[in-house]
Amino acid sequence: MGWDADYTRGIWDYLRDNLEVERFQTVAEKAELYSNDGAILEVGCGEGILQSRMRRPSYTKYLGIDISKVAITRAAHLCNEFINYSYADMERFEPQQKFDLIIFNESLYYAKDPISLLLNYAGYLESDGHIILSIYETEENRKLMNSIHKTYALKDQQISTNTRGTWHCLIYQRQSIILPAKS
Repeated sequence: MGWDADYTRGIWDYLRDNLEVERFQTVAEKAELYSNDGAILEVGCGEGILQSRMRRPSYTKYLGIDISKVAITRAAHLCNEFINYSYADMERFEPQQKFDLIIFNESLYYAKDPISLLLNYAGYLESDGHIILSIYETEENRKLMNSIHKTYALKDQQISTNTRGTWHCLIYQRQSIILPAKS
């Protein structure tokens, strides 16, 4: 079983429920605020739910990547000259451009090494760019957030809660991230 099977069986359908509106809206509003009206990369975009909640004038380009071909196929109807969705493994994907905003909406903690992955993607930010992380609160994810906070200066945050749990929307600026030297 994998991501495609999960999407096919409807495991992720709950993300379209009314209970999820507030947390998606929180991330969308922060994205609009920190995108600099530029290029956005969403890592782990699923079916494009987040982008579909955003106002188009808040970005010039939107690229969503996901490891599920089923999810990307479902997002295809959202594509146009400004919006594109591509099948890609976030741990192997190499962007062909810099972005003003990179979003990990409930995806970073699926990486084998989330901190290294975050550092890698920070290298694809414009100098005044931002990263948004939306992280579901669990004991393990609290440890991840603490590790991130030790490494990066938090610029902004907002917490969303519903009967399913609590989510942290965290924003980091490119200048607060120490990038490894490129070899």
